[in-house]
Amino acid sequence: MRNYYRALGSDASLVILFSVLGTLSHNGALTFANLARVAWPFLVGLILAHLVLRAWRVEPWRLWPHGVFIVAITVVAAMLIRTLIGDGTALPFVLVSFGVNALFLLGWRAITGLVVRRKPVGVGTDTPR
Repeated sequence: MRNYYRALGSDASLVILFSVLGTLSHNGALTFANLARVAWPFLVGLILAHLVLRAWRVEPWRLWPHGVFIVAITVVAAMLIRTLIGDGTALPFVLVSFGVNALFLLGWRAITGLVVRRKPVGVGTDTPR
C-alpha cells in the first residue's frame, strides 16, 4: 500500500506541476487561487481515475494498461469538468493537456519500471524474495 501512496503522490505532484507550467506559460500570476482554479479539475480527474481503476490493487508503475488509463481518465474527466463550469476546452488545450500529462504520468512509470526490472532479486541472499 505504501507504493500506492507514493504513486498517487507522484501523480498529484506532476498534475500540479502541469498546472504551474500552464499558468506561467499564459502569463498568469502564480497565486494559490490561480493554481487551484487550473489544477482542481485535473486533480479530481486523477482521483477518479485511481478509484475507477482501483489503482491500489496493481503495481503502480505499470504503463499498460494502468498508466495509460490513468492519463486518459484524468484528462477526459478534467475536460468534462471544465466544460461544465464554463472554462475553456479548445482543441489545442486538450491536445497539450493530453501530451504533457502523458509525458509526466507515463514518464515516471517508465523510469520506475526500468529501475524495478533491473534491481537484482534477493541481493545478499540465496533465495528470491
